[in-house]
Amino acid sequence: MVLHGQAAGPVVWVDPREHPDPPLRVPPRPPAPDSSGIAELVRLCREGHIYEVEKWIRDGKPLHALDYRTSGSHHLQTPIRIAIETRQHDLARLLLCNGYRPEDGLGGSLDFAFRSRAWDIVELLLAWGADPKQVDHESVLDSYDSTLIERFWTYGFDFAEGRYFADYLSTHTNNTPAYGFARRHRDDPGIARELAIALGEAVWHDREGPVSLLIWAGADPHMRVPSLMFPRP
Repeated sequence: MVLHGQAAGPVVWVDPREHPDPPLRVPPRPPAPDSSGIAELVRLCREGHIYEVEKWIRDGKPLHALDYRTSGSHHLQTPIRIAIETRQHDLARLLLCNGYRPEDGLGGSLDFAFRSRAWDIVELLLAWGADPKQVDHESVLDSYDSTLIERFWTYGFDFAEGRYFADYLSTHTNNTPAYGFARRHRDDPGIARELAIALGEAVWHDREGPVSLLIWAGADPHMRVPSLMFPRP
């Protein structure tokens, strides 16, 4: 259901019980110039007053701030991060349906959801246009979820970037989904190189567990690759 608010001029808002999914059906809202403009909204979100948040939205008030600084080096928490932190799925959907930008003023809301393991809100953020590439490599791998790792690969996520994957595979023997992913994609030149670098690293440090898993995953012991410690052999 689409209603009109009571602020100056008609304000369109979306009831997520009627329209829970994209596309966005309302125009973008102007942000508050600073954190004081949404401090009350943040309080309502923190205390779980979702009907009052709904009224805030109907009244046409801002959902974002251009500047989240409060005093010194402190920042006001963003509404979407509160929804993630407190596992308020309905609050997150209400905000997103009414034009809340997935990349909020502090940035990295999707990565924050990953690190918080709030998987239902991860799905919401992705559906509403969050950039998958804002997620840190470690956050994706630490999901221990083969489906998610594969999904981010299809998004164009470069696990071979910056040698992070090689370092990860040379130590994290408890993350079998990561080794399984590497095995499935061992024919990819970037992944093959990361496997070989990881194997060299594990052998150098006498890490028997990673060596066994890396051989299983298809690491080529004969590939000429740099060392993580000495990148220019």
